[in-house]
Amino acid sequence: MFTTKDKEQIQKKGIELLTIERQLNYYRTGFPFAQIQKPATIENGGIKKFHEKKVEELINNYNEFSQKNKIVKFVPASGAATRMFKELLAFLNSEEKIPTQKNNIDFFANIKNFAFYEDLNNTVQKLYSVDIEQAIEQKDYKKILKAFLLPEGLDYSNLPKGLLKFHKYPETSRTSLEEHIVETVNYSSSEGLANVHFTILPEHIDGFKEVIEQVKTKYEQEFNVKLEYSFSSQNTSSDTIVVDLQDEPFRNEDGTLLFRPAGHGALIENLNKIDADIIYIKNIDNVVPDKLRQETYTYKKVILGFLYEYQQQIFKFLEKLQSQ
Repeated sequence: MFTTKDKEQIQKKGIELLTIERQLNYYRTGFPFAQIQKPATIENGGIKKFHEKKVEELINNYNEFSQKNKIVKFVPASGAATRMFKELLAFLNSEEKIPTQKNNIDFFANIKNFAFYEDLNNTVQKLYSVDIEQAIEQKDYKKILKAFLLPEGLDYSNLPKGLLKFHKYPETSRTSLEEHIVETVNYSSSEGLANVHFTILPEHIDGFKEVIEQVKTKYEQEFNVKLEYSFSSQNTSSDTIVVDLQDEPFRNEDGTLLFRPAGHGALIENLNKIDADIIYIKNIDNVVPDKLRQETYTYKKVILGFLYEYQQQIFKFLEKLQSQ
């Protein structure tokens, strides 16, 4: 099935040929289901519920822990935004002139509410000498989408999710990357130092650095902390081969095999290299605006406080065992 060039490409990625064959077999026979016995509920102990006094106690535990231990926030952030705009891209590449899918109709009806509206409006004006309102009146929907999704415009369909404008505020709009910075300085700091680590594709490092450096000083001054950030990339040896509709290896126009980065489970290696006492893990697109953020802060601290409680208990047991 594989040519000499294929084998060289696979070897260069650091993938075993046996691994590729196993992946192809999964495509053809299906993936095994997880064996789940029962759902996580409060009744069966899968979910913990705390009363108000206990919540305060656990937050105090967090405060104690954070004064003497290093906390890092770990954010898988290499995901591209392509799937978010699947229906818009389908319309853009179709023969239709007017959107008919509900999601696409809703997009144009609510376009002014999006955090990226000002950027998009400026881009539409620059490219086509009309603003968004005029383009909609003239039923030039695809002009707007070209300015929004394609490289000649904002290129949102190719950008990583971290660099998309997610939330709109009265004075500004924030990318999901910036929202993670706001969270980091609020609950991933210890001894005046806030640490965050992003796993991203190498080609996006400059874009991430630019956004962080733009806001870094502002949040350091506002929350009286020093922000430290770092990056790593997913190892290509964890990539997965792509297949066509016949479950045969898909090839690019130049005949090379197409691979896609594996899921977040492949980031264990990146995680293991981080030096910290506690690591919070949270996906790049898992962020809320300021009005909903306090709940996040409270329960991130509660989780750490709960873990700290168990750690202290384990240490006491170990001391008793060692003292016989």
